[in-house]
Amino acid sequence: MTRFAPLGLHRCRLIIAAVVGSWLMADVRPALAQSGASPLPSFDFRQAGAVAGWGEPHDVSHIEATRLGMAVHIDGPDPYIFGPAREYPAGTPLPLKIRLKSSEGGSFQVFYFGSGQGSSEEHSVRFAVRRGDWQDQTVPLPPLAPGFRLRLDPPGKRGVCLIESIRFTPRLTIAAPAWPKPTVREPIPGTLTIQSGALVLRQNPHEWGGFSVAVGGRQVATGHNRPLIGYLDPATARSATGPSVRWLDLAAVATVTTGLAPATKALSVEALLRDPDGGQWRLRQVFRPGSPAAIDVHTECSVDAPRDVVFLPLLLLLPGHGSFGALKGQALFAGVEYLDNEPSSSTADLTGPGANRRVPASAKITFPLMAVQAHGHYVGLIWDRALELCALFDSPDRLFGTVGHVLGLLVPGAEGANRIDGELLPLEPLKLVASRPVKASATIIGGEAASVVPAVMQYVALKGLPQRPPTLNLPDYVRLAASGWLDSPIRSGNRFRHAAGGSFGAHPAADAAWMMDELAVLCSDPALADRLKTAAADAAAEVSVVQRIHAAVGHNRYPVAPLVLGATQT
Repeated sequence: MTRFAPLGLHRCRLIIAAVVGSWLMADVRPALAQSGASPLPSFDFRQAGAVAGWGEPHDVSHIEATRLGMAVHIDGPDPYIFGPAREYPAGTPLPLKIRLKSSEGGSFQVFYFGSGQGSSEEHSVRFAVRRGDWQDQTVPLPPLAPGFRLRLDPPGKRGVCLIESIRFTPRLTIAAPAWPKPTVREPIPGTLTIQSGALVLRQNPHEWGGFSVAVGGRQVATGHNRPLIGYLDPATARSATGPSVRWLDLAAVATVTTGLAPATKALSVEALLRDPDGGQWRLRQVFRPGSPAAIDVHTECSVDAPRDVVFLPLLLLLPGHGSFGALKGQALFAGVEYLDNEPSSSTADLTGPGANRRVPASAKITFPLMAVQAHGHYVGLIWDRALELCALFDSPDRLFGTVGHVLGLLVPGAEGANRIDGELLPLEPLKLVASRPVKASATIIGGEAASVVPAVMQYVALKGLPQRPPTLNLPDYVRLAASGWLDSPIRSGNRFRHAAGGSFGAHPAADAAWMMDELAVLCSDPALADRLKTAAADAAAEVSVVQRIHAAVGHNRYPVAPLVLGATQT
């Protein structure tokens, strides 16, 4: 498996729809049907008495009921409180929705556990909290059970975390439709063409997504000319069994017009359609020659009535479709995948759900670039990040039935817990406001190359290097590193794992022991230093003498542990 160490790129790693005329319908089935079911637990801390069941504080001076919610006054490095037991439905995954405001930013952690059990890292979730702003967070939880309790760990070691409410909702499971397979068509009379250096884009008239891309006279990619838009049926939004999804087939129902403005060299494509609920949709895509071998693409979509969108492809680029096919020399999804002629989202380094990297959380993408190289050419996609956008990468394509690959920009985004990491369809829709468009700005790039490195070089030439993150001073670094060893999921008692999630098990780790011991020496906080020393000694006691050079969780194996911990028993 190829690695791309110099650039820091590594593996981070649907009920067929019925056709009704030219509209497709599919179910969105809530994990919990509300008909006849008991109300789900909720906590509105603005209501009198709602705070009374919360207590057992640790590093919290007091809990206060206020008209704005439950105020947790933090007074120490490891604050947490426990909630009362509630009757959660068994076997039902429930998204937790919390509204809060915190005087400190950082990681908020929620533990969940049953009667007679204690809280543990394996049964918890984390999410990031901004400082000082009211914010709404949705956190997917696994199935709970009757009698489960919550433990809340707010961020920081001082200040106040104000929690207005916690509620649970049934999780929507969206079944994918039968995706129409895009076609490959030869240019026909009326085809419009724009060019930037050796990069040429041709657009067939009256066909949304009906474009092809060539480099040096050789076709390397097409658009997707059979895309679907999915939104929640407004008439079923409050039904007992949950809403359905309407799937709009643009090729069947849209009226498409194209135009070329010679003065500006802009090629425009517009699609108009009316959905079965009366909404008028307008999609507009404009292609313009950019810098050499680059074509800028701006896409907008709006509808004149509110719609809850679950799938809206603003740009789909299909490398190899109609040309070099599924084989490739290399492919890149910056920060997520770096491939030879091998499939993306493989289980070579991760097994289980973590191997799915088709639509990753946006934070995992180091810089916005996807590219595929084959037969001496590359084609790629650069885009401007936006909260409502997510990136789709599948190489080869196993979604839409093409003989090629998929690079795409979709709505909704992948910025929080609105989708399971890697999944094509979200857990929650994006609410489109009437007549307010969602937008995507991107650049199609291409050229001759024996690898994807020229695609990276072209990205840097167009966008510059990513901004270097701020560095930490020594005290802040010590606190951060100590938190990783002491309080993150890599620790399980006195043993440690290489990474949280996946199949990484906890085991004795001599490197954890000596690194925590070193941090204790550098630490200026006596209480934290004592915690580090104690944890270091306990971790060292787990490692037999003969394993002190081999028992480690880090990639780099230094012969430090035997020198620091000793080569013989004392």
